[in-house]
Amino acid sequence: MSKSLARVIAALHAGGVDVQPLEMPGETRTAEQAATAAGCVLDQIVKSILFQGSSGRLHLFLTAGGQQVDAAKASALAGEALGRADANTVRAVTGFAIGGVAPVGPLTASPVWLAPT
Repeated sequence: MSKSLARVIAALHAGGVDVQPLEMPGETRTAEQAATAAGCVLDQIVKSILFQGSSGRLHLFLTAGGQQVDAAKASALAGEALGRADANTVRAVTGFAIGGVAPVGPLTASPVWLAPT
């Protein structure tokens, strides 16, 4: 088990969530790949989208797999201009690689917003 997966499981257990993780044999970096591997519909997958603010802070937005995060609305919620975070920053701040950012268990806490479904 990877350190990242162990960190996610520990965070879920700390929150009282009993989980049984599934490790997929193939790549699941996109919501489409994850839905196919899990045998579910696209909107049952949660996408984690990280934006970096003009302050340098990361902001995490969670949305259904088939949805997009509107950058202008995200910036308004965050209270600062947002752009896509680069891969090195994402890994350094969260401990996850782009395409594998879990909604729980980051190395450093970031503000989080959920899109209604």
